[in-house]
Amino acid sequence: MIEDINEDPHKGKILPIVVITVFNEKNQCLLLKRNKHPYMGYWEVVGGKIEFGESFADAAKREIFEETGVHIVPVFLGVQEHIDGNYHRILISYYARTDGKISITEHKEFGWFDVTDLPEKLIPYTEELILAAAKRIGD
Repeated sequence: MIEDINEDPHKGKILPIVVITVFNEKNQCLLLKRNKHPYMGYWEVVGGKIEFGESFADAAKREIFEETGVHIVPVFLGVQEHIDGNYHRILISYYARTDGKISITEHKEFGWFDVTDLPEKLIPYTEELILAAAKRIGD
């Protein structure tokens, strides 16, 4: 388990979040490097907490815009659950495609990665989300 998970204000709570795997025209996925705890310095897909009264789809569109500056409509992929000690997330998963022109605001850096060559420091559930989305986008 990651040590800085203890700094998570949501530790010990169930947290539903939207996660969106964004692909460019080369079928590379967008990963963002976290600049806050927990998992500081780890790569993740676009995503975040759902606001009260917000639909999953609206939360996904909002998170994409907030984190990339792009207005795109994501496609629902499914629901996963991730439990790791005091870390419990319900992941409402989407995928989307963009032309690759983004502007990050909440992360320290971003990169476009081939799904067969992902960085090592991924948040635990990230690779599973990417592979599921890549399979769907390839259909």
